[in-house]
Amino acid sequence: MDAREFEKVFWVLQPPLLRFARNQLDPAGAEDVVAETLTTLWGKDLAFPESPEEERGLHALAYQVLTGHIRNEYRSRRRRKALAERLVAQPVKVAATGRSATDVDDEARVTYLLQQLSVDDREVILLFNAGFDLGDTARILGCSTAAAAKRRTRARGRLREIVDKEARE
Repeated sequence: MDAREFEKVFWVLQPPLLRFARNQLDPAGAEDVVAETLTTLWGKDLAFPESPEEERGLHALAYQVLTGHIRNEYRSRRRRKALAERLVAQPVKVAATGRSATDVDDEARVTYLLQQLSVDDREVILLFNAGFDLGDTARILGCSTAAAAKRRTRARGRLREIVDKEARE
């Protein structure tokens, strides 16, 4: 695909990829992994999608690449956190974001709850939250629609258990 075609693909893929990534990472981290994902897709020199099926396939590939970058980011963060804990005994101060305390608290709570899920469960929940139907989710995950439905049901149940457990504490 040439630069003009990729630009069209970029403007179609970037917003949903960014929404998906922001549900798992801070805004700056989300922008970084989406940029890495789109750079990876550009480097693959893929053909421009000519049909809806090819477009869905490109979306699935984009989400698979994005998921890999997000997992790498999690691993990197764990390593940095471990290093920081060894080097510094005091908590790190977070820069002001311009958001209200309530927004930050709600976002932190949702992030905390999602982090209690396995990576696979979190991925399923976030795909549905990003607006993907069962068919698209199945393509992205590389499984059947029935398997995607089952994974969604199980992930929702596990999330419900986590929320209920937190409410009791």
